[in-house]
Amino acid sequence: MTDRPILFSAPMVRALLEGRKTQTRRIITPHNLRIYTGGLDYSGRYVKPDQSMLETAFNNARNFRSIEGVFAWVTDPAPHQIGAVMSQWTGRLAYSAGDRLWVREAWRCEARLDKRAPRDIDTNYPGVKYVATDEPDDFGIEGKERRAMHMPRWASRITLQVTDVRIERLHDCSETDAIAEGCSQKLANEIMTPEELAVFASTHILCPEARGRILYEFHWERINGDGAWDKNPWVAAYTFNVINRNIDQIEVA
Repeated sequence: MTDRPILFSAPMVRALLEGRKTQTRRIITPHNLRIYTGGLDYSGRYVKPDQSMLETAFNNARNFRSIEGVFAWVTDPAPHQIGAVMSQWTGRLAYSAGDRLWVREAWRCEARLDKRAPRDIDTNYPGVKYVATDEPDDFGIEGKERRAMHMPRWASRITLQVTDVRIERLHDCSETDAIAEGCSQKLANEIMTPEELAVFASTHILCPEARGRILYEFHWERINGDGAWDKNPWVAAYTFNVINRNIDQIEVA
């Protein structure tokens, strides 16, 4: 079991807190995958792949298996593997089943601490405000909004216990998966304009059995840019239990 941080946007933080979200998907990149190169160049070690190696490692990838956090799969042979029928790969993703993830989200401290780096703020400081749920302070003593990536572990209020990890194509996300991703009418109301909601409502009438997935496609493109859904990237699909408590306070409680 390993403790690691994970970033979430404000709508997703609210979905976590309200029990509407138990899955997340992250695009597989050279930054969140380590590949064991023993089957490729015989170096016998896990390495961070460059984009070229990543593309080779997922060239018609199939037959994914996972044992104790290590994935194994096969692909079509690489160009230099003349005469080979297939190529075998193994790798580790950023998170594994059993890991605990402490959620990083946008936050604030008091204005008097605005010039102080997160590492220099007392870990017993009681005045953290969370952008996703806390209203702005009417008295003006509330400090600047701090980016989620700068949230320290002690300030986190949500912990995720990873229970399952899959490697799949984005389009493999089912209607059930989309709902587990937090795709509900409440999310639609939060992230869509009135015009977009009207289009979503009409699409729902035409295709009610894929309502969550349609919303997930919209949300994915809102985060990753126009056309991101059609690229159908390889993703790591994580399922987890949500604990609404700081990771270091779970045992204490």
